[in-house]
Amino acid sequence: MKRIIILVIITVVFSGAACTRESNEAKAPTGTAAISTSQPAVNQKIVLQINDQSFTNEDFRKFFEFRYPDISRDSASETLLSRIFDLFVEHRLIVFKATAENLTIEENERDEFLQKMQVNKENVDTVLLDDMIKAQKYLYFNAYNDISVANSEIEQYYNTHLEEFQRSEEVELYQILVKDREKAIEIRGLLINAPARFEEIARKESVSPEAKNDGLMGNFEKGTLPNEMEDVVFSLKLNEISPIVESPYGFHIFKVKRKKKKRQIYFDASKEEIKEKLLSGKLRLAYRDLLDSIKKEVQINILNQNLGFKYSGEKGDIYNETDINQNISSNYFNNAVFQH
Repeated sequence: MKRIIILVIITVVFSGAACTRESNEAKAPTGTAAISTSQPAVNQKIVLQINDQSFTNEDFRKFFEFRYPDISRDSASETLLSRIFDLFVEHRLIVFKATAENLTIEENERDEFLQKMQVNKENVDTVLLDDMIKAQKYLYFNAYNDISVANSEIEQYYNTHLEEFQRSEEVELYQILVKDREKAIEIRGLLINAPARFEEIARKESVSPEAKNDGLMGNFEKGTLPNEMEDVVFSLKLNEISPIVESPYGFHIFKVKRKKKKRQIYFDASKEEIKEKLLSGKLRLAYRDLLDSIKKEVQINILNQNLGFKYSGEKGDIYNETDINQNISSNYFNNAVFQH
């Protein structure tokens, strides 16, 4: 039996989908995706045709809600909606090809996919679920199966990109943030005489989100903090209480508990990071190549005038590949790796 291992790749590359468009709304042919008669008329408009199959705004809505449940479509920008529609087109192309090749889904694959995605089975549209698994399964066997990164590639990358592994001076930074200057003066006065109480006072008085973690903001390299904070923070001695720093957020009091000097990150500590980067690049290239080959085999017609929002990235009547060949943060690539 096959089982699914989910490999999450945060960076998503959009490959353009070259296509033709019709000036008039297409008639719905047989084989169209299911359309709910209870939906408003706009959701029954065809937005995508692949050979003899048609997909509507309702199909796009279901895809959007399944893949991006945390994003409100009503508040999403037209640019974001456009990029997600691009992904919908790519997804449907891959599913079309997987279905044409009679790729099947096993029950244990559904269960493991849902478990990895942390989704309740009772709340899932089974048709959408199977399409998602089909797409991942097809991608694995036809694009990702043989992809790997050799140690020699990792070493070569490190040696030719040494500047990427240089780190500036770094501090472990704590803060107390209050809205009132007088309150900040009072707190700083207490801390000058009792600096060990910083964490306690941060938990009780700070209005910043990290108050629950004793005021720990995290580690910051030089050059990454706002200008009004940078000079103060990097001039502090360990456990010294800073002067009050005013910002648009309020009044800050800082403390540095650890410092790291400017340094070079050695190869052994960088191997996994490099491997991940190289693997991600290879997967994106393989994905793009596979999509390009599918597009040559099928007839694609996109009617973005029926989307219900202004599509971003269109140039005349051509779906512009350069405009959408860009990165966004997304979990679209939950690449399912199937092992026997």
